[in-house]
Amino acid sequence: MAASQTLRAALSKVESSHPGFSYDLVLGLVRKGDVKVNLNESLLRLQGTVTEQDSKCMDSLLRCSMFVRPLASATERILIKAHS
Repeated sequence: MAASQTLRAALSKVESSHPGFSYDLVLGLVRKGDVKVNLNESLLRLQGTVTEQDSKCMDSLLRCSMFVRPLASATERILIKAHS
């Protein structure tokens, strides 16, 4: 669980420094995974209506193996750049 908290903290820090980073990251992952999702529509539907249950579902998706490797790799590159 500590790894997911570290990842969340790192993503929050990058997002605060570079607004829109999270959107671009997710968009890149969706494209790379060849997933058919209208990201703009999904974000509009979620805006203002995210419940605790929705948050738990999103956390589960992040732990899904299909997302963990690219996120870990991207985060590693971000952290290396942030610390250099």
